[in-house]
Amino acid sequence: MVARRQELTPVQPGYKWTALSVTTLGALMVVIESSIVVLAPPSILRDLNADLTIATWAVNAYGLTLTIFLLPFGRLGDMYGRKRLYNTGFIVFTIGSGLAAFSPNGMSLIAGRLIQGLGGTLIISNSQPIIADAFPPQERGRGIGIQSVAFSVGSVGGFTVGGLMIPMAGWRSIFLINLPVGIFATYWASRRLRELAEIRSNQKHDLLGVLLLASSLTSLLLAGTFGPTLGWTSSPALISALLGLFMIPFFVLVETRAKEPLLALKLFRHRSFAVGNAATFLSSLAFTGLPFAMTFYLQGIEALTPESSALVLAPFIGCAAILGPLSGYICDRWGSRIPTVGGLLLMSLCLYVFSLLHLPATPAITSLLLVLIGIGAGLFFAPNNSSILGAVPADYRGVAAATRATLFNLGRVATIALVSLIISQYLSPPALTALLNGKNLSGDTLATTQFAAAFRRVLLIFGSFSLLAAIASSLRSSGSNAPQSPDNVSE
Repeated sequence: MVARRQELTPVQPGYKWTALSVTTLGALMVVIESSIVVLAPPSILRDLNADLTIATWAVNAYGLTLTIFLLPFGRLGDMYGRKRLYNTGFIVFTIGSGLAAFSPNGMSLIAGRLIQGLGGTLIISNSQPIIADAFPPQERGRGIGIQSVAFSVGSVGGFTVGGLMIPMAGWRSIFLINLPVGIFATYWASRRLRELAEIRSNQKHDLLGVLLLASSLTSLLLAGTFGPTLGWTSSPALISALLGLFMIPFFVLVETRAKEPLLALKLFRHRSFAVGNAATFLSSLAFTGLPFAMTFYLQGIEALTPESSALVLAPFIGCAAILGPLSGYICDRWGSRIPTVGGLLLMSLCLYVFSLLHLPATPAITSLLLVLIGIGAGLFFAPNNSSILGAVPADYRGVAAATRATLFNLGRVATIALVSLIISQYLSPPALTALLNGKNLSGDTLATTQFAAAFRRVLLIFGSFSLLAAIASSLRSSGSNAPQSPDNVSE
């Protein structure tokens, strides 16, 4: 297939920083929106006279859409150009925000959140590929490391912004704020971004692959939603999980036979791409699951308020954010193996040590371990992302970034389900109900002992996931982050 360049405008020397600033703003908007609404359900229930199901889906619809469409939209970016889809993402995201802000009922709110999710997926799936196109290989890790700060800050900032805005201006304000920002971002991106990717002509859509992948991911995500609320042995949870798992081999079979597959499985022949994605999934199980488990520990055992719990967890996320640029620089100088393996081993060691402590641990020890775990995560993510993008040709970067992001999100869903399952196995039903309702269990000796055992099991499992991720990372190719030629991944 003949490659053609979408835009012939010369690129200025400082364009890489322009691309980084535009994509960092997009990443910050999308990530904040995933957490800013978490505190809104009580207000939504009162204002829209909705039931708990509507309020729950108003929160979850965004994340579900964001996971399901990452890979298809990443593929579209490779096919039609990243700038075009990225700019479209801002427009769709802003429209969805407006619909959510002015929703007259629960169903229209969910529709607005779904549209927001589609726009957010267009932004996220093309964000890091735009950086990879703009930065030279020897500086790519630094660019991705700086952008990773937005992901970390956004995940914490969403809770903070939501907690401030909802009491003062109502739940609609968390969507209204996106309108001026989205309009500015759309204008800025359309004027400043350039299309640097070479797009192969006459590419075809893999509609069957999209359908199978979307159906499988939807079923698995629904299982992760039904399990904690209805029980993992309930019919909706079991049927959803089995359907999702059942469709995976059919998806793989279709992709191996498609001439223009949604997911080019041949990319997994490159060791750095394969082990990088394996490490992404395994590390996500520990990194995203730890704050979820810690929330129960801090509020149920340490008797902290939600605000105090957020402050305890802030250094964990903050260290991961601060280390992003540094780890990217290390990756550019010495390759991705050293920071990824070192960071994951540090995470694993601290999680194992945490599991051996007498609970409740002293605040100083808890904070120290969380800081060290955050440092380990910060050392891992940017070099790992850079390694994955550097392992594939430029015209596969959209799919590569989307594959990594999809696996990370699946790890987040899976680990929440895992933590919920483990805690439910250890706690008695009354104690479990009290914990889920945010009540303090410290006065109940039996419940405290049961939860401590469950929490130690969770930490041991997370430590093992991190260790397995470190082993996988040690197998990645050494050397630079220069992009591989198409021959390296061709049939």
